[in-house]
Amino acid sequence: MTKIVLEEQFTNDKARELAQGGSVFRRLNRHVIYLDQQIAHGSTATETMQQYPQIEMDTCTNKVNLTHLDIPHGMCVDKKLVERITGYQISARKDKNQRNICNCIESIDIGTYESCLNGCIYCYAIKGNYNTAEFNNRRHDPASPMLLGHPAADDVIKDRVVKSLRDDQYSLF
Repeated sequence: MTKIVLEEQFTNDKARELAQGGSVFRRLNRHVIYLDQQIAHGSTATETMQQYPQIEMDTCTNKVNLTHLDIPHGMCVDKKLVERITGYQISARKDKNQRNICNCIESIDIGTYESCLNGCIYCYAIKGNYNTAEFNNRRHDPASPMLLGHPAADDVIKDRVVKSLRDDQYSLF
């Protein structure tokens, strides 16, 4: 199943600011999609999804509302998807460390900034410095206990106590 996600809708003022500044938008040859354009794209996507029902689409955050086009609000860390993949229910709640408009459930991020080379314009992991991402990517060693580089002699590595969110309580519904 292919899944397409529309990213957060910027206000027209914010969109213009991003498009005109020396931002990653321009360096990655990307452009801002305004609200009317996003609705038009959503409408076209709905037509495509009707022709190809194996494609699902949703929006990221509650700021983009395309439910009138049968495109629901989505989330990157989706409780129902996690439950379907794992085969059991979890007792996760909305992640309090995310923006208010974010629908994601609580999770632990295992990544780091400026480390991904994919160049997705909406991703927080690259804040605009692609050279740093390339440098960090070269520092990655799969044999290291760290994502980037190796622990220094004076580094302290601690185990993080993590509580399972697995919900073994049976439900009648």
